[in-house]
Amino acid sequence: MTKPGCPDWGVRWMVYQTPLDISLSQLNYLSLKISGVDSSRLGVVQNPMEHKYRQSMPKFAVDAHATCNPSKPWDYADASCWAQFFPQCDSATRQSLINIMTSDVVKVGKDSFLAATSWKPVSRLQVTNTGHSLEIANHQIGYVTLIGPDGFPEYYSVISIVLHMPSEHFIDGRQFAAELQVVHSRQKYVAAIEGALEDAFPLVTAFLFDIGAEDNLLLKQFHLPDKMTSPLTYQETSRPVDLMRSLGPALDGDYYRYDGSLTTPGCNQGTKWFVFSHIFSMSRNQWNTFKAMHPNPFNNRPSQPTHGRVIAKNSFEDSEPLKLDFYLGRHFGRDRLHPDVAWILVPIISALLLLAVVGCATFVREGVYAKLDQAGGLTGTEMAIGKGTTYNQF
Repeated sequence: MTKPGCPDWGVRWMVYQTPLDISLSQLNYLSLKISGVDSSRLGVVQNPMEHKYRQSMPKFAVDAHATCNPSKPWDYADASCWAQFFPQCDSATRQSLINIMTSDVVKVGKDSFLAATSWKPVSRLQVTNTGHSLEIANHQIGYVTLIGPDGFPEYYSVISIVLHMPSEHFIDGRQFAAELQVVHSRQKYVAAIEGALEDAFPLVTAFLFDIGAEDNLLLKQFHLPDKMTSPLTYQETSRPVDLMRSLGPALDGDYYRYDGSLTTPGCNQGTKWFVFSHIFSMSRNQWNTFKAMHPNPFNNRPSQPTHGRVIAKNSFEDSEPLKLDFYLGRHFGRDRLHPDVAWILVPIISALLLLAVVGCATFVREGVYAKLDQAGGLTGTEMAIGKGTTYNQF
């Protein structure tokens, strides 16, 4: 508080960056005595992220309690306590979520995320209030295809859809009313059995929402604003959930790509994040219904430092695909064999040698003495005419 009577539990402040315009007469009406220093205009902050949210505040400054309770499950009210039980949440340098500064984008590509997406409508999904958010857990929604380090395709299957209010990501310092995260896990192999998906190296697509006039049809599938789901219970969707149709305008547009982590304990790194710039609309009634289930301190993790991470736009940041003639497996293939010209001469020379050997074995040269005795069946000595052996018998 700014006057005596500060409560023991502290006060949670929310200071908005955008100033409001007032007239000079309104300011004079206050008749406040201010010093010359206070009336001086402050200089422009060189790095606004140094003073944004909790990054320039001491630990526990935005927490509900001054100490951590080891017997209490993690929550968003005491986010600084996560590091005591999950050290990676504080010590690792690639944590999510972050404030995406569009001026820091170092690479702009032309990769279409819509072309890599294969999501399908699924009916009778269970919308669960986990106590931290609204979530749909299902492995039948579809997958996203990227190119792995070995040049072969890698498939990331959808495992859950999680809703946060307000958004966890910022864009140019602006936070949005809601963020829908579609969480994927990389496939080890194609099989509908336990262990077919990897626990590490997930992929998350994030879609942002702001307050508008009408209800968002996709969020209505979460029963917003019609119903409230009690903690640790679920309600089934009344219609098939079609992510491709509902999120199509964003999938076909711009997105930001960076490497980060999960936004809940234990904050495991190695996550591929895709944050889409298209902003969807939702109603204030949907916001109010969600906040009635998940009141302050909201259900979003505080923003984390970027630590010089590369932020790309419209680029998968994956490997170049291999171009092979034959794909013999998910991670094995080869090209058609094209032998050298010298190898073509080998069978020709071999055939000539074989022909020479056969010829030498078949046609034997006649000896000199045999040639003197007979030649082609004729005797080599002269015979007197009329003195044949037949006539000598008479």
